[in-house]
Amino acid sequence: RKEEGAYHQQMSDLTEELNQMNEQLLNSTKRNQTAAVIDPVEEERKAAERREVAKANEIARAEEEYAQQREEKLQNYEDTFRQISSATGISDVDELVKVFI
Repeated sequence: RKEEGAYHQQMSDLTEELNQMNEQLLNSTKRNQTAAVIDPVEEERKAAERREVAKANEIARAEEEYAQQREEKLQNYEDTFRQISSATGISDVDELVKVFI
């Protein structure tokens, strides 16, 4: 649980950092668009950076969703174990495995 909490915090921190980077890139691009001459190489570099940030954001969202699904599945297993334990009076996991398998 502590590890998952730390993982969720780390993912939130990374997502925030990626969002800040994306905002900086957008602001930088807007400032450069007002210049009389736009450097196509620089614009391509910035576009590539924006694509990388967008991809990293997408990966972070997918990992966060996966972690949430794992958390829900774990909670479901724990709830099911408690129900079986309550119904059978067996509180030892190994004992439950022996009885039901």
